[in-house]
Amino acid sequence: DVTVLQVRNAGGTVTSSTSWTTTSVKEVDLTDDLVVPAGVTLRIGPDVTVNTQGHDVVVRGRLVAGQGGSTVFQSTSGAREKGQWQGIQVLSGGTADLGSSLLQDAVVALDVDASSSAVWHGTVRSSAAGLNADGFTDARDVDWGSSSGPSPYGTGASTQGAEAQVVPWAGYAVPPTRTAVSQPTAPCRDIVLLAARGSREGPQGDGTYESDPYSGMGAIGYYAGAGALQTVLLQHPSTTWDMRAIRYPASLYPGFTSGVTWPEYVNSLVQGALGVRTAIRALEADCPSSKVLLIGASQGAGVVRLGIAGLTSAERESILAVGLVGDPLRTAGGAELLWQSADTPAPATTLQRSGLLSADVLEEGASNEIPADVVSRTVSLCRSDDLVCAPGPGATVEGHVAYSSDDITGLARWLGAEALAGLG
Repeated sequence: DVTVLQVRNAGGTVTSSTSWTTTSVKEVDLTDDLVVPAGVTLRIGPDVTVNTQGHDVVVRGRLVAGQGGSTVFQSTSGAREKGQWQGIQVLSGGTADLGSSLLQDAVVALDVDASSSAVWHGTVRSSAAGLNADGFTDARDVDWGSSSGPSPYGTGASTQGAEAQVVPWAGYAVPPTRTAVSQPTAPCRDIVLLAARGSREGPQGDGTYESDPYSGMGAIGYYAGAGALQTVLLQHPSTTWDMRAIRYPASLYPGFTSGVTWPEYVNSLVQGALGVRTAIRALEADCPSSKVLLIGASQGAGVVRLGIAGLTSAERESILAVGLVGDPLRTAGGAELLWQSADTPAPATTLQRSGLLSADVLEEGASNEIPADVVSRTVSLCRSDDLVCAPGPGATVEGHVAYSSDDITGLARWLGAEALAGLG
């Protein structure tokens, strides 16, 4: 027979890879800071409780817990009280896969430094803060103590750090959205380029599209669109054309700023998607011979993706080509052409990652997939270090804004070639 200890003491540096499971122990009381050094893995099974008793848990190697059930990390088995221990700290290139672990009584339940990464889909309770993520942290489906989500998205335990991926959370519900912003009409043209700008690009607030330097299309939409049209005009000088902005708020993502609520951001993205559909349907009704080029950057790429997915196949027949840059709704393994940079295919690691958001958190029943009837005419430009379109270890916000003029020129050239092929 195997004797199962109800409580064992532990602490100090774990010297070799070790497992604590309910076949050997029910509870672990720390008598000193627990350190998992580089090169060492500590596995803690489900239904095991770690009572830190005020000591730190520091991970520089690998910590695996909460797999197939909840592992509990708390100060003591007594009354719950915030700030009784520091929390789990993942440092110096360490990794933590916490599964469905419950973290409670901490100052910061999970703290991940810039060189490290973590995965956590569990629960936080009675902690001063839920998550500080300077390194990539997949914290989707965590129960933050409120169905409105973690602060600043809702009223649950706070999260901070652009590297935190927290949507959706436990109890998530798609926010209600308002109707689309009205889209301007214009005379019929052979080609109409529709561009959706990225988050926080002008105009914002009371700004007007007409006075914006890029007419509300954003820098990428403007330059890639102009380059694509120039490619067409070199071959067909008599082609008539127009460039138009999709009018929508382009609000900044709440995880990257303060002052924007999650419903406001969802409303922004969905309004943009509705704007894409409105513009294309109006062209179909008023100018049935017009063809469409679509470009979206950052949030605007999600706007375009979500927008065309909500059209019928007949409504998509006018689309010559689609260009997406830094798309937060990009799907792992998607069939669209995926570039790392201008004309350079993305590596397999990027292809296997999905973007920051899933379409079904924005619209009920929505899909991230590019429709099959336009996917062969779609290119997605996504750097492997872009936190928005390819979140994961090593990806950063800086990577999201690092697309070069050569990248945009390559995108314009591809869009122009697709337009020429579609025009015949």
